[in-house]
Amino acid sequence: MNNFDEKRREFLQVASALGMGVALGGYSIQTNAEGHRVLNARSHLKLASLDPGYMVGGSEITIQWALMPRLANFTFEDGALGWAPSDFVSHLSQPDGTHIDYTLKPGLQWSNGYGELTSDDVKYSFERMLESEWKGDWSALDHVEVKDKYSGTLVLNKAFAPIWALALLSGTGTLVCKKATEEVGGKYTVDVPATCGPYVMDWIPKQKVTLTHNPLWTGPKPYFDKINYISIDAPEIAELAYEAGEVDCTKILAKTHVRWMKSPPPNTKLHVVGALQYMWMGMNVDHPKLKDIRVRQAIQHAVDIDSIIQGAYEGASIRSYGMVCPGLPGQRKESSVDYNPGKAKALLSEAGVSGLSLVLKTLNVQERILAAQIIQANLGAVGISVKVIPLDSG
Repeated sequence: MNNFDEKRREFLQVASALGMGVALGGYSIQTNAEGHRVLNARSHLKLASLDPGYMVGGSEITIQWALMPRLANFTFEDGALGWAPSDFVSHLSQPDGTHIDYTLKPGLQWSNGYGELTSDDVKYSFERMLESEWKGDWSALDHVEVKDKYSGTLVLNKAFAPIWALALLSGTGTLVCKKATEEVGGKYTVDVPATCGPYVMDWIPKQKVTLTHNPLWTGPKPYFDKINYISIDAPEIAELAYEAGEVDCTKILAKTHVRWMKSPPPNTKLHVVGALQYMWMGMNVDHPKLKDIRVRQAIQHAVDIDSIIQGAYEGASIRSYGMVCPGLPGQRKESSVDYNPGKAKALLSEAGVSGLSLVLKTLNVQERILAAQIIQANLGAVGISVKVIPLDSG
């Protein structure tokens, strides 16, 4: 590590208590002996599939964006989420509620000799999503009309504004090579049969993903010549790795965020991100113990969210009042459900429920375990016994 420029430590990305994986930014400049800019980013990579129709999500989407084409990218301006044409298109517009027109840039090459990115790939990519495990994201798509080699139109079955955030801008909006995908049976896992993006990937399972320049890429040159995603599951270990200079950016715990806001490590910038990330407690409405809505409402009123934010996340998280994130129309600023143990007890009594025992499963990380323990105490106060079961990631 001695050959690296000390400016590498100018970038540290912090997730809010809601959680966020490592993203790339232009804050870090690490230079090796050859003068190449290198980013070492901590991640908790669990690659199961890079196929947009059958992926799990999370880190897999980050890798997809580096390797594969797409029509649009996210923008975030003046507190609002939006979209912009990607580097793969020369034109992208929505002339009305049910049509989205695109024109691909000519000459963009798939790897492994599969030729140019064309409209046939766009049609195949999006229409196959209708039969995939992520078909719900594309429920508004009727079909894709191919106009010529590079142009076409997405035809929707109804006007549906979320088509952008749910599909085109997400991992499910990733384009695949029709010919290459068909040759491997119509789906793939981590071994992508053909890529067409600014980077190519080398993968050591459970250890590291390395991204380097794609020699076939003719679009804008990416800022970093090389990106190493280093797999570190435990956030505490990741923080130590950052302080030791082994990684240039990492997610940190809420308690660390509070401490580092007062006294950060040298050459460190803290960024609170995560508008698209949220933490929630789900209930299995099909379980016999939870079928009665009054029981579920009682649980809602029994949980003290403010105590969770303070006790588990050191007050570093922003309270959410619904699933719609900041920047999108429909975000709620308040909730009709308040912390009210008395009302919770009344609802349980009305439902004729007593001596209720439940199981709460959560990821085995400090913040979530603390949150689960607070929920356990809250529910215990209204007569509901809770067993907390920690689970490893993956």
